[in-house]
Amino acid sequence: MRRWPLIILGSFLLFACGKSRVTPIAGQYPYFKLNVWLSQESKRLQLEGSAVERHLQTDGEQGVAATDSLNWEDWFKPLAECDLSKPAFHGFYQVDTLLFGDTMNVQYSALKPDALVRQLSISFIRGNPVGIDATKEVENLLYSSRSEIRYRKDSLYQVSHWQRTRFFDDHYFRAQYHVGRKP
Repeated sequence: MRRWPLIILGSFLLFACGKSRVTPIAGQYPYFKLNVWLSQESKRLQLEGSAVERHLQTDGEQGVAATDSLNWEDWFKPLAECDLSKPAFHGFYQVDTLLFGDTMNVQYSALKPDALVRQLSISFIRGNPVGIDATKEVENLLYSSRSEIRYRKDSLYQVSHWQRTRFFDDHYFRAQYHVGRKP
């Protein structure tokens, strides 16, 4: 009779461990090398000398902010953190591809609920990336946060970030960069 609790506990542990394991999905590789493309894109934007209008919103306060730097590599850091091409991430995302004429959309959805990058979507026209949407989330005992990042080539770059802390005030931040050609 004393063995039953141990058998039940052992069965529960085996079942729980088996559920958290994620196996790779066939056809997931290659992943889009987001960091490489963002590096090329930041160099292109700096060479072209694109005009940037930056709007900031912090906890309800809005305004147009001067751009003291056009360092796109720094601005792209929140999006670069969403690069899933590292081998450690392979198999932890479901990859769906939608085709419509010259347009293709590749969407990566996290299979594990604790993944930092929950969703990444890349739009292509004739094989060239033209838009990226990413969602990152963090949940722990001290705080929860959600970041939504959107980039449209030669048009818009937007980072929205919400943070709820257990012992302090909630915070919201949004930076929106309108990108255009200099006249």
